[in-house]
Amino acid sequence: MKINLDARFIEDRLTYREILEIKDKNFISAYKEFFYK
Repeated sequence: MKINLDARFIEDRLTYREILEIKDKNFISAYKEFFYK
């Protein structure tokens, strides 16, 4: 079970990292839009 969880964790981290690289700028622009309307 632990091996499966570790593999899943690594897989999720890689995906999360890719999502961050794509959405980082979008998040910043959305943050500014929300707080500086």
